[in-house]
Amino acid sequence: MKKFLLILFSLLLVSTKLLLAQTNDYDTVDWGSKLKTTVKLDKPVYKPVLGVGMGNINFFGEVKNKYFKDFTYGTTGLNVDVYRAMDSCFKFGFRFLYGNINSSRYDIDPKKNFNFQTQVMTFGTNVMYNFSNLNFIGNSENKILSPYVSLGFEFVNFESFGDLYDAKGNKYYNWSDGTVRNIDEALDPSHSKGIKMVRDGIYETSLKDKNIDGIKTSPLVLSFPIEVGCEFIISQKASFKLGYSYHYTLSDNIDNISKKGVDARKGNKGFDAFSYSYIQFNLDLFSKTTEEKQLQFIDLGSGMMDFWDVDGDYIMDVYDQCPMTPPGVLVDTLGCPFDDDKDLYANYADSELTTPKTAFYVDLIGKEVSKPVMLALLNDTASLNQSEIYRHYPNLLEGTGLYHRFYKSIPAKFKAVDTNGDEYISLEEILNAINMFFDSQSDLKVDDLYELGEFFFIQ
Repeated sequence: MKKFLLILFSLLLVSTKLLLAQTNDYDTVDWGSKLKTTVKLDKPVYKPVLGVGMGNINFFGEVKNKYFKDFTYGTTGLNVDVYRAMDSCFKFGFRFLYGNINSSRYDIDPKKNFNFQTQVMTFGTNVMYNFSNLNFIGNSENKILSPYVSLGFEFVNFESFGDLYDAKGNKYYNWSDGTVRNIDEALDPSHSKGIKMVRDGIYETSLKDKNIDGIKTSPLVLSFPIEVGCEFIISQKASFKLGYSYHYTLSDNIDNISKKGVDARKGNKGFDAFSYSYIQFNLDLFSKTTEEKQLQFIDLGSGMMDFWDVDGDYIMDVYDQCPMTPPGVLVDTLGCPFDDDKDLYANYADSELTTPKTAFYVDLIGKEVSKPVMLALLNDTASLNQSEIYRHYPNLLEGTGLYHRFYKSIPAKFKAVDTNGDEYISLEEILNAINMFFDSQSDLKVDDLYELGEFFFIQ
C-alpha cells in the first residue's frame, strides 16, 4: 500500500510540474527561433571526410586455412580513409591499410604443410557509388542506410616470414602422423627417436632471403580492390559503415608458394588475394549541404504556427478543433468547449443547458424552438433588412469588402493597417504590416499578426 501511495504521489508531482511548465513555457517561447528552417543547398559544398576503421584480414592462396571464407575470422587490420563526395552518389578517396596476414596449410602429405606470416601495407585510391537515390532506400535527404560498391587500385607492400625453427634454432619437421618433430621422418623409420615439438608461433625466417624456389620477387605489387558495404547515417557530420573488400593482387608469391615451384611446392595458377571485412567511423567536419533559412510570416505554414495556442486553452492550434474558445472556458482534449446537452451550442453560450435530444429545432442561443413556432416563422412574409441577409450569407458579397459595414468594423488596433482609409484591409496592406513587423517598425505583436490574419479572411 505504501508503494502504491508513493507512486501516486510522484505522478501528482509530475503532473503539477508539467501543468505549470506548460503555462510558463508558452509565455517564454523564443518565437524568433521558430522562424528558421533548414533547407538543402542547390549546390552543396563537399569537403574531405576522415574515416578510421578496424577489421579482419583473410588470405586467399595456396597456403590458406579452413576459415578463409569466414569474414569474422582473421588477423586484425587497421585502415584510414580520406575521401570526398563528388555529388550525392559518387565519392572519390584514398585508403591506407595496415595489418598482418598469417596462415597455415595442413595436408596428409607432410611435404605440403606450409605456414607463413607477412605484414601488409597498402595505399591506393578508389571510387565509390552509393545507392541512396533508389526508391526502395527512401528519401535521399532523410536516408539512414546507404548501400554502396567501390572499385580501385592500390600498391601492396609485403615481406613474408615462416615459422621454421624454434627459439634454440632447431628445425621443425612435419611427420605423416600429423605431428611436428625435431628430426626428419625418413631418418627415424621406427618412429622412436623423433621428439614431438610445438611451434612457438614466432615467424623468424625470411622466405624472400631463403628463396627456396629461386624466384625473383618484388615486395611491392599492384592490387585491385572491389568492395561492397552499407553506410549508416548518424547525422550530417557523422556516420559509420560496414564493408567487405576483396583485394586481387598481381603476385603469386605472398605465401611463398607459386606455380613456378617444384614438386610439393608447385602451386595453382592464378594470383594471391586477401579480404578485409571491417567497421569504420566517418567524420565530416567541413562539408556544407544545408543552410538555415529565415522564414517570412506568410510562409510559416506548419512551422511556427504549429506551436501557437492563440485562445490560451492549452491545446496547440494545430490540434485545436475549436481554435477561438473564449478565455477561461473549460475544453476537452480536442480544444472544444463542453456541450452537455449535445445541441451543438457550448455550455458557456447556451441559454438552455438541458435542451432535450428530441428538440425539433434549436435557435442561435441554444434554446429549443417548437414545431408550431418554427412553422409560423417560416410562413412569415415580412422582408429582411439587407444587413440581416449579409450577416447570415456573407459570401453573397463575393469579397467586395462591403460585408464588414454590416457585420464587423475594423478593430481600433488595426486602424493603422488601413493605410488608404477605405475601411477595408486589403492583401497589400496586410503584407505591408507584416514587413513592418519584421523591420521593427510596428507596435503589433505576434499574436496581433495572427489575429490580423484571421480578421483579413472573415472581413
